[in-house]
Amino acid sequence: MKYILKYISFILSLLLLCGLLLALPGAAYADSVLELPASVKLIEDGAFYGDRALGTVVLPDGITEIRSRAFADSSVKEMNLPASLRFIADDAFDASSNVAFTASADSYGYSWAKTRGFPVTDPDAVTYRALLIGNNAYKNNPLRGCINDMNAMSNLLLSFSNGFSCTARPDQTKSDMLSAIGSVFADAAGKDVSLFYYAGHGRGYTGTDSHGALVGIDDTYLTSSELADALSRVPGRVIVILDSCYSGAAIDRDGGDGLADQETYDRDGGDGLRELEAFNQSMIDAFTACEPTLVLSDDEVFDAGELAQSKFVVITACGKSQIAGEINGHGLFTAALVTGGGCNYGSSAYTGSMPADTNGDSRLSVEEIASYTANAVAGRNASQAVQSYAADMAETLFRR
Repeated sequence: MKYILKYISFILSLLLLCGLLLALPGAAYADSVLELPASVKLIEDGAFYGDRALGTVVLPDGITEIRSRAFADSSVKEMNLPASLRFIADDAFDASSNVAFTASADSYGYSWAKTRGFPVTDPDAVTYRALLIGNNAYKNNPLRGCINDMNAMSNLLLSFSNGFSCTARPDQTKSDMLSAIGSVFADAAGKDVSLFYYAGHGRGYTGTDSHGALVGIDDTYLTSSELADALSRVPGRVIVILDSCYSGAAIDRDGGDGLADQETYDRDGGDGLRELEAFNQSMIDAFTACEPTLVLSDDEVFDAGELAQSKFVVITACGKSQIAGEINGHGLFTAALVTGGGCNYGSSAYTGSMPADTNGDSRLSVEEIASYTANAVAGRNASQAVQSYAADMAETLFRR
């Protein structure tokens, strides 16, 4: 009996070994990588024609030609196209429909693959993502224009040639906002740009770390430090645009016109400006009623400034002691930003010019868009001063 068991064990081991040997060619085929040596400058006609063992092919820098039917009817799946390539035959990949290429976007190889319908990606391309939040549905002091602003901002970003993918999230709680930051920017890489936009109430509670916090519709507060912590975990560049009261606290900036000495700004006597002044006063009264300890004088403002660090570019609708105006169903700040970027509010169609593009290079720097919005907003509300922060104010944010 002992010998029979040994014999059975031997047979099973042999069968297992045979199974592994039979499996190896398939595994090798699936993961095969052919890296051509640096000495290769061209691939001759039909060099890999009908080769069914190809998987990934790595071409060397310095290669200049891929000739007729070089990889036709082969199993090649992936291939890089170096910038040195100057010629690829039209039929080089005939009947090799599963191949996908990587190439620099400004190279001959990228253009060749793109015009012939092959999938091609630029491994160094920057991915632009935007998370846009608009909060209207507050139980106390609901707003009317923040979702409009969110949608208008999304339209503007989509009209730029950066290639933004936009995710709009209306009526968010603090928990919702943090969750959205984690999910929308989950795939961001170090080369990428992520944009966070918020329109809604800002918390005006001086002397505390929640001054300038973003207010969830359930009256929860996302403080500047919590926002900075969440966004600092996102790899790459992060642009932060805040259309909310006291938003300048995020970068410890103020416009000098505190609410305590707010002056009359109804210079043209328009009904719209009178409505805005009345709305601003109602906001002050509402916040004062909700928070009896609220102090609006500039010297009492808690200096946060957590977003004032080189990772971020920040533009805020107002200073840390100021109210951000909303009128006729939109925020003054967002409306100015959209107009400066070359869109009519509520439309993603480019108007044909960008008023904020002062040097006419079809690009908007931090300085250009911040300066334009600051002047446009001040022309409507002298008590609201747009603030900005960037390590390099000449950095390009948007382009056409």
